[in-house]
Amino acid sequence: MRAEAVVAYSRAAGGDAADRLRERLADDAGPVRRNALIALAKLDAVAPDRLRERLKRDRHPPVREYAAEWLGERPGDAETTVRVLAAVLARDGEAFVRANAASSLGEIGSDRAVEALETQGLGDRSDDVQRAAKRALATARGEDPDEIDLGDPPAPGGGPDTPAESPASGAPRSAVGRGPPSGGRGGSGPIGRGTASPPSTATRRTDRDGGDRR
Repeated sequence: MRAEAVVAYSRAAGGDAADRLRERLADDAGPVRRNALIALAKLDAVAPDRLRERLKRDRHPPVREYAAEWLGERPGDAETTVRVLAAVLARDGEAFVRANAASSLGEIGSDRAVEALETQGLGDRSDDVQRAAKRALATARGEDPDEIDLGDPPAPGGGPDTPAESPASGAPRSAVGRGPPSGGRGGSGPIGRGTASPPSTATRRTDRDGGDRR
């Protein structure tokens, strides 16, 4: 089942698709895993422990992006989830993954989540991750994020912190609904692996139905 077929199958089969979609999370192709995760989340059929595992281990950045986003809505054991999100915020090599981790920490809003946002998010190399962290802190403190002074936004098309730091494959996009992060911290791929590989300047983004749009 390829990436487009995953989306079509989930729409046609509805709730009956969950078991087969879970099998696709082990597919060799990153886009297939991404679309399977999106479909499972839309069916409310993915457990927090599976989201945490995808966030920690998956080599395909968009899979980690969506896992980070939905953990804010489905944290399960909040202490465990905050620990994973904090590690991702500190070490994931993709800015849009870190931005979603920051936003989800704000949604959870525990003392440990706030600490991670203050110590890791506000000092992130990416301006966009810093902005996500500021909004997340406002959410955690019960403030209106729209009233927070986020500073000047990055210039359009600013892309990675240095132009040469574009990934080899064009998967990265903006964090869903949370602005287009740019730049990266150390460690490409899942936390604790590889070298820095920030997102490219491509404007491609994947919607929550799993289809690519350019």
